[in-house]
Formats: sequence, structure tokens, C-alpha cells
Amino acid sequence: MANPVEYTAWPLPEPLTRKVVGYLNLYRLVIALLLGLSHLGGLTQSATGHGFAGSILFAYLLFAAFHLFSARRPRANIFRLATFSLFTDVVILSLLVAAYAGVGGGLGMLLVFTSGVAAMLLPLRKALLIASIASLSMIGTAAWRFVAAGAADDSIFQAALFSVTAMVVAVLASRFAYWARDFRLIAEKRKATLTELEQVNELIIRRMRTGVVAVDESNLIRVMNESAWFLMGSPPVRQRSLRSLSPRLEQALVDWKKQPDVEPKPVILEPSQAQILPSFVSLPSESGLGAMIFLNDNNVVARRAIELSVNSLAKLSGSIAHEIRNPLAALNHASQLLEESPQIRLAEMRLIHIIQNHAKRMNGIVENILQLSRREQ
Repeated sequence: MANPVEYTAWPLPEPLTRKVVGYLNLYRLVIALLLGLSHLGGLTQSATGHGFAGSILFAYLLFAAFHLFSARRPRANIFRLATFSLFTDVVILSLLVAAYAGVGGGLGMLLVFTSGVAAMLLPLRKALLIASIASLSMIGTAAWRFVAAGAADDSIFQAALFSVTAMVVAVLASRFAYWARDFRLIAEKRKATLTELEQVNELIIRRMRTGVVAVDESNLIRVMNESAWFLMGSPPVRQRSLRSLSPRLEQALVDWKKQPDVEPKPVILEPSQAQILPSFVSLPSESGLGAMIFLNDNNVVARRAIELSVNSLAKLSGSIAHEIRNPLAALNHASQLLEESPQIRLAEMRLIHIIQNHAKRMNGIVENILQLSRREQ
């Protein structure tokens, strides 16, 4: 069993690696069949003998079939299988390059492709090893054909170009694979964050006291929270048409779409006979939703309006009471000073007592008003 820690540095995770290896196995089988058919049809000429090239192609076809069926096993170690198959590819393709027309025959491109795929599926050091084997095989084949068979002088130069290309493709493919993995991890983190935010928003909407209904362009209900479900008369889940639940609410929605600036009027919902005050908000069409409907119970709105009126009246009463209390205190204080004067006669003293008594009475009324504004018992 392979060490899983070793594979954490690999560019692609196991499910994606399995898919890429599956495509690579199909590609390998197709290439082996095409090369075999071209060999049997005489379209390619071998420089080392017809039997040697045929044996290599037959072995390549067997390896392609073996890897194709091995990768389909659920318990197959896909990382080890990818490593073995790519090393098999580079060895067999190097032998085919030597068996046929060398680098100029076009088989060198298959080695470059193998180096790029190895950089995506394997660690960079193993991918560079495969690219090095491919480069040495191409340069060695070109040198051997130049010395032994008298090939053209540019064959070594072409082999060098293929070798450099294989190494560069391996490095670039490895970098691209790492960048793709980084972008994939970032996308997964953002997806998880958006999923959490979506769950929080859904929980908030479902726990809102205000009824919330989201409909699409065809007035089919997509989202409905608990408050709206109760106001709609607790309909079955299968009823998703706004018309089937409340034709009056749908008509209010249609009227609002025609005149969005007009304030909606209260609507009585047919199933629950609840009088609600709807409000509408348009939603983007690309999201598949047409409008968001907020259902406010008209009785609750009326109670809130009464509470606001009472609060405003209490604040006004408190302000007026404070304005009355100040001159009343001054009046009471002036009567006390007048009572202490030695020139006051008995009849005038009686009038002063009347002023003080009525001032205390008015002060008690002001205190009651202030207690009302403070919401005291």
C-alpha cells in the first residue's frame, strides 16, 4: 500500500487522476492500434527489421490493453499504475523511435506528449526522469543513425530540439497542474463559504416573522418560509403555483409589475382569510426568479402603527409636562415667598393657600403624565 503522505504533493487528487489515466489508456490503445495497422499495411518502414518492430508493437498493444483493464478495478492503486504505465510508454516509444525512421518519423512527438502527461500525473522529479529518458533515446537514436547508417546531419539537431521541447513541456505541464490544483482548492473553499452563507440566509429567512415568498417568471413558488406558509393556509408541498394558492396575491403581483411605483393595497388571502399588506422586490432574471414577495400581516401592521402612535403621544405628553412643570414650580415658589411677607393680611393668606393647593394638584397631574411617558405602572 502506497504512503498517502507522498501523494499530497501531487498536482491532481485521486478522482481526477483516475479520470486522466482512463483517457490516457484509451489514447494509448488507439495509438498502438494505428501503429500496428500501419506496420501491417506496409505504410511504415523499419530500419532494424520487420520482425523487431512488429514484436515491439505487439508488446505495446498488450501493455495498452493491460493498463486499460487494470485502471477499471476499483481497488487499483491509480498512482502506482500511472507511474508504471508512463514509464512503459517512454521505453516502448523510445524503442519504436529507434526501430523506425528516428526522430524525423514523427514518433518523437509521442514522447513529448508522454513527458507532458507525466508532469501532470507524477511528481516533477519522476516527470523529469521520464523526459530525460525520452531525450536521451531521441539523441542516442539520431547519433546512432548518423554514425552507422549515414543519416542526414540535421537529424541530431532535430533530436536536440525534441529533447529540449520534452523537458520544457514537462516543466510547464507540472506548473500548470499545480496552478490548476491551487485554483481548484480556492474554488472549493469559496464554494464551502458560499454554501455556509446560503444556509445561514435560508435559516434567517425561515425564522423571519414576515412572510417571504420567492417566485420565478412564471409565478411558480421557489422559496417560502414558515410565516408565509402559515399565512397561505399551510398548503401541501406539491402546490407550487401562486395562482393555486392565492389568485388575489398573484393579481397584486401582476398589478405591481405593471405599475411598480404604486403602493400595493391590502390583500385578503383566500386559504387563511388573513389580511396582509404585500410588498414586492424584483429579482434578476438570470437567477431563475422573478420577484420576492414580503407578506406583512395587516393586523400586526395596525398594531405597530398604534404602538408608534402611543409612543409618539407619550413623548409629546412628557415634553408638554416638562414645559408646564417649570412655570408651575416658579409659581409655587413665588407663593411661598409671598406667604412669608409680614404685610400679608389674613384674607390674602387664604388666597395664597388656594394657589398653593392648586399648584400641588397640578404638579400631581404632571407627575402622572411623566410616569405615563416613562411606561411606569
